[in-house]
Amino acid sequence: HQEEFEQWFIDIKKWGMEECCESRRVWLDVIGVPPHGWMWENFKQIAELWGSMICLGKSSSNTDSFEVMRILIATKSMQRIEAVVLLEVGYGGYKILVKEAETISQMSSKVHQNSIGLGTDDHVSNNDFPGFEDIDDNLSNQ
Repeated sequence: HQEEFEQWFIDIKKWGMEECCESRRVWLDVIGVPPHGWMWENFKQIAELWGSMICLGKSSSNTDSFEVMRILIATKSMQRIEAVVLLEVGYGGYKILVKEAETISQMSSKVHQNSIGLGTDDHVSNNDFPGFEDIDDNLSNQ
């Protein structure tokens, strides 16, 4: 089956415990781009404010509506994206609304006491991290 995968992927390797995803994939809705600014380069420029563009949700040159463009990006930002940006098109500037529409994948992170600046006397409860509320905090008995 490896040959089938190689036609779609650059690199194939086993996933190990040391592997982690350093970015999250999110769809951004971009609203307010005028028809004469509806170009791939402009959407790429907007996407790069938060990360790198992966793809557009539809063709920029063959569209039936100029209402909204959806852009898939990879971002290291953990904050929900919602902003008004100024897009320069020709001699004019346009206020464009950019908002996170959907998260495709979450960034995985390894939590180490030393990496978050905690001394040995500090106690971090699993209740401090969403999703870890039901895990026993008494790790010294293991």
